[in-house]
Amino acid sequence: MRHDHGSSFPEPPAPCADPSHPDTETGSAASANGLLEALVHVARVHGLSPSADAILSAVAADPEGLTLAGLEEAAGGLGLRTHVARLSWRRIPPVSLPAIVFDADGSAVVLTGVSRAARTLEIVAPAAGTAPHRVEAGSFGGGGAIICVFLAPATGGGADPGEAGAGALQRGHWFWSAVRRLWPDYLQVVVAALIGNLLGLATPLFVMNVYDRVIPNLAIPTLWALTAGVVLALLMDFALKILRTRIVDDAGRRVDMAVAGRMYDKILAMRLEARADTTGAMANRIRDLDTVRDVLTSSTVIALTDMLFIGVFLWVMWVLVGPLAAIPALAVPLVLLVTGLVQIPLAGALRASQTDTARRQSLVVETLSGLETVKATGAEGFLRRAFDRAVAVASRSTARARGWANLAASFTALVFQGVSILIVVFGVFLVVEGRITIGALIAANILAGRVLAPLGNIAQTLARLHQARAALQGLDGLMTAPPERARDARAHAHARVSATAAVEAPEAVGFQRVSFTYPGARDPALDGVSFSIARGERVGIIGRVGSGKSTLARLIGGLYDPTAGTCLLHGTDARQYAAATLRREVGVCLQDAELFTGTLGENIAIGRPFATEADLERAVRISGVAAFAAHHPLGLDLPVAEHGRNLSGGQRQAVALARCLIRRPGIVFLDEPTSAMDVSSERAVCANLKTLAAEGVTLLIATHRDGPLDLVDRLLVFEAGR
Repeated sequence: MRHDHGSSFPEPPAPCADPSHPDTETGSAASANGLLEALVHVARVHGLSPSADAILSAVAADPEGLTLAGLEEAAGGLGLRTHVARLSWRRIPPVSLPAIVFDADGSAVVLTGVSRAARTLEIVAPAAGTAPHRVEAGSFGGGGAIICVFLAPATGGGADPGEAGAGALQRGHWFWSAVRRLWPDYLQVVVAALIGNLLGLATPLFVMNVYDRVIPNLAIPTLWALTAGVVLALLMDFALKILRTRIVDDAGRRVDMAVAGRMYDKILAMRLEARADTTGAMANRIRDLDTVRDVLTSSTVIALTDMLFIGVFLWVMWVLVGPLAAIPALAVPLVLLVTGLVQIPLAGALRASQTDTARRQSLVVETLSGLETVKATGAEGFLRRAFDRAVAVASRSTARARGWANLAASFTALVFQGVSILIVVFGVFLVVEGRITIGALIAANILAGRVLAPLGNIAQTLARLHQARAALQGLDGLMTAPPERARDARAHAHARVSATAAVEAPEAVGFQRVSFTYPGARDPALDGVSFSIARGERVGIIGRVGSGKSTLARLIGGLYDPTAGTCLLHGTDARQYAAATLRREVGVCLQDAELFTGTLGENIAIGRPFATEADLERAVRISGVAAFAAHHPLGLDLPVAEHGRNLSGGQRQAVALARCLIRRPGIVFLDEPTSAMDVSSERAVCANLKTLAAEGVTLLIATHRDGPLDLVDRLLVFEAGR
């Protein structure tokens, strides 16, 4: 996002509008400041069909509304570039309209026209659902300059509007495209290295002149003049090194900001069947991002730039001591040759080390996730033995990698010492013959150190590069995994089906010979399943354990796509829906739903940050959360521990049910919604669920208990996936 007036450009004023206004044309999501609705309105003017829910599923929006930074991210996912300016109404270019502008109260509206003759502005307030109307230009925005956000299609087209950022990745390689944008920073590093290395010549030249001119002639004034000069050069070199380090660190910070969020978005948008790694291995891959970033934005970059100036020091040595320059000149390719040969076994050892470390990390994460089960079943000994084996394997592979790296480093140190000795030995003969001076000999030794200094860490540098390469290959596998509902943006920009239009179909859910097999499994979880459920119908799903009931929930909820056959929602292939739009229309409450660290209210509204008080009250009442939250002094602000460990099984089920209902979906699938509840709680929840029938919601309940089955009109019986 480009801002006029630099980094001091202000955010819009805090909104003071009531956030509980009714939903608008943007979908079920509504924002307090209206910026989300305004973005959707402008995107539609540009021929896009974005989903507000898809935007919110990916953008880190605050419950009070999108910020300008969030707007840039959301617009980028839609294929729109943004430009922010603070202008008087007279300077707003009509050709750039429509644009998003902010009124004095911080609410966002769409500016569609400017009349300089009538001194009026034509605006639309999508959040309020108002028609275009004119306002006095002098009074809008408090009468001062107006914050304007201009949007235009990015060059080369945009991303799939239906995915609106959730699965939209920027063009170019996910990592190198971010690094390439830093070429001005790297150019500054090279320039600073050039100046710094030239200043590095001051020390050997100072020593040479002291030995050759000051001492023989007792020229003390010359000594002070040379000392002042070399001190000034050293101070400038020090300042350049600090500046160079700060530039590289700042580049690393910007790469982290650009890439880390992009990777997290990719994880959120990843197809579940594309996930092959365990949780620990996935976490280890994300940590590998730090390895890649640090190699390209740390001291490694500085070491590589210093290597560019080895030839400068060799040329200066040749000028001062002639043939002695051949000694370090021959040492450089020797060090590079041996270090390069070592890299062959080192690369394999590093790959093995990363794989073994990932396995160890996976075991640790798995143990921490199930620590209660470990203690309850007495599995400490079994897991400790497995951990010891993992540590032993990882330690051996890491030791092999370190051994090869230390071999290269030791050989490099040996060459350094040999070069210093050879220069002294052969230099003595040149001094005796009168071809060079003693000062030149000492200066040559110092210069040789400057020639070989960049090679001092060449083994470690190359080892880091190999490690970063292996990490980058693993991350590439993650970043190239297929996203949900991925489709070509231009060919299918309008192919998504809106839930509002599709809900008119008489059939809510239909399966046509649907089969599904989990990745890595041999037998199908569902095999040729066909059925049809009418809109507003209440259906119970029963069957033995492992018969395919939970798999059915995952397919209807769009978590997986069928291996064969067609899953229809409101008469349309479910794959035509944007993922966020599908999940707004279909609410799935899984029997093993996860809770996250936060409060009770945050866990309920986690998928709908702009939920109204009415939506929240309805969800907690029907689900039974209100029954236990009312007896706690913090109510919905009750802290929830990781995985909801401080809540009972029945309470966790109630929170998961409330989370499903707060989105007000038209189709609700409940997978064992009361299996952990006591009889009275189950009876109360089932009574509350009758509200959904009155609202015309299509209800599917998979259960082994009799209570929820009293709600249904008919049963679907599953046996071995059929």
